[in-house]
Amino acid sequence: MTIKEIIQQSNTTLQSLSPTPELDTYIIIEYVLGVNKLEAIMHQDDIVPTREIEAIQECIQERLNHKPIAYIIGHKEFYGRDFVVNNEVLIPRPETEAIIDITKTVFENIINPIIWEIGTGSGCIAVTLALEIPNSDIYASDISPRALQIAQNNAILITSKQSLIKWFEGDLIDAFPQDIIPNLIIANLPYLDQNQYTDDSLLYEPDLALYSNNNGLEHYIRLIQNIKSRFIVYPKILIEINPEQVSPLQDFIQNIFVSSHITIYKDLQGLDRHMLIEFNQ
Repeated sequence: MTIKEIIQQSNTTLQSLSPTPELDTYIIIEYVLGVNKLEAIMHQDDIVPTREIEAIQECIQERLNHKPIAYIIGHKEFYGRDFVVNNEVLIPRPETEAIIDITKTVFENIINPIIWEIGTGSGCIAVTLALEIPNSDIYASDISPRALQIAQNNAILITSKQSLIKWFEGDLIDAFPQDIIPNLIIANLPYLDQNQYTDDSLLYEPDLALYSNNNGLEHYIRLIQNIKSRFIVYPKILIEINPEQVSPLQDFIQNIFVSSHITIYKDLQGLDRHMLIEFNQ
C-alpha cells in the first residue's frame, strides 16, 4: 500500500467514530512513519512496508475502540510543550491552558510567588508554570504515586532539571508541608458525576482523576473546608470546574468564606470553566 492509500483508508474507517478523522490519520502516520502531514503528501506514492502498515492498522483499531489519540501516541501538547501521557493520568485539555494565563495575570507584579498545585497528574500545569513564571516556587502533589512519577519524568524531560518543582504524594492540602504558606492554590480536581458522564471517550482515563461524589462536588467541598481549617490568612484559590457547578459551588464557597470575592472565567467555547477565589484580609 502507498501512503496515499493508507490515508484514504484510514479517513474512511475513522469517520464512523472520530470528529476529526483526517487529523487522527496524520497523527498516526507521523507516529508510525515519522513523517509530518506535508511530508506524507509529498511522498504519497511511496510504498509503506508491511510492518508499518500493520502498526498503523493497529493504531486505527485502538482508535475505533475509543482509545484517545493521545494515549495511542503517548503524548499530548499543552501550552506549546509535549507531555508524556498514559492511562494513569488525564489527557491535558486545551481549556486547562487558561489556568496558566490566569496565574500569570494574578502574579504579574508579585516577586517569588509560592504556588501549590493539587492533583498534578501529568504535571502539565506545574511544569508550565515553573517555566512561564521562572521566579516562582512551585509545589505539586498527587494522590496517585504512578501519576506523580509521570509528572516528575515530564519535568525532567521538558526542563532538564530535577529540582525545579517540589513534589509531594498525598490527599489535597494534607500533602504539603505545614510550615509553607502559598500565595495561590491551584486545583484541577475530579469534578464529573459518574452517573451523568459515561462517554466512551472517558473509558481509558483514570476514574480516580475524573469522578467525584455529591454531583461531582465532593473533592472541591473537602478542599475548601480544608483550606478554611488550615489557614489564618487565606491564599488565593484557582480551580477548574464543570460549568454546571458554578452556582452551587459559588454558594458553598461564599457561605464558608464570607469575605471572598469570586471571578468566573469562560473557556474558548464560552462556558464557565475556571473560578478564582480571592479574599479581603
